[in-house]
Amino acid sequence: MKKTESFIGAGVFILVLVGLLKYRPGLYVWAAAGAILFGAALVLEASRPSVKELGTGLLVAGFLALTLDPYLRRGAIEEVMKGVAPYYLTAGLPEQVADEIGYLRSVQLIRKNLEIRLWLRRESANSDSLTLETEMSYKLANYSPEPQPFRFRAGATGRSGRLVRASASGVDLAASEKYDTTFVAAPGQVTRFEHRVKIPPNKKDPQNTFVVHTVASKHAEDSETIFLVDDPSLNAEVELVDKPKDIHAEVYFGHRNPEDVEVLPKTGDPGHWSLNGVLLPWSAVYVEWNKKTLARP
Repeated sequence: MKKTESFIGAGVFILVLVGLLKYRPGLYVWAAAGAILFGAALVLEASRPSVKELGTGLLVAGFLALTLDPYLRRGAIEEVMKGVAPYYLTAGLPEQVADEIGYLRSVQLIRKNLEIRLWLRRESANSDSLTLETEMSYKLANYSPEPQPFRFRAGATGRSGRLVRASASGVDLAASEKYDTTFVAAPGQVTRFEHRVKIPPNKKDPQNTFVVHTVASKHAEDSETIFLVDDPSLNAEVELVDKPKDIHAEVYFGHRNPEDVEVLPKTGDPGHWSLNGVLLPWSAVYVEWNKKTLARP
């Protein structure tokens, strides 16, 4: 296995070298020739299909590097690198893990500035019942060179959960794609919706905003709610805007490193949680609360 991984590493190094030397014709030609020779050796000698794929990529890259002009050559090398990288990054890993890494590399839409605001209010008729209002907002960045489709969707769960409002706005969206709807309460209350839009290439400065507002009845003791995030999300924040004084709340992010989470204030009841990291696709933000334990005299 180590020998195979060494071959893969050397092959990727040669491919990168071809790109770096494209402005130095003498050395560049030798690097391209080396990529062709090494690729041929992998195709002929390697036993693993993934390594043979790598060899084929090196052959193609070397050939294109010797025949195309510099502009097309650079684009070709970048495309080959995109194809080669999954094999190199997943060498030796279980197939299921490799599939997930490959899926993540194919993701083009990333949420930015994910903000969740919460309001917990006691229902006057029952001291153990709370009304939970939520507002989630975010921007979408498209890291590909082409417009990408996006399904703007949300749902409300739990006892008496319903959607209150949903909106999609910003100059990134066509006039026909912009959306702003306030949902009528019961009867026939809405618990889910979906709206399709296209996001143009905008990775440097996303000019769009998506907002979803929900409301639901919850129990004051040991209750919780979960926000599923189906797209990668950079830097998430949760703010507890209002709550009864006898309720204590906590927020947990579905993230591998709790040290990336900042909680404020650091003493007493927290009201703001922020993640300086990325939530992977289908991660969750988990909100939990319960009544405070009364101190005995």
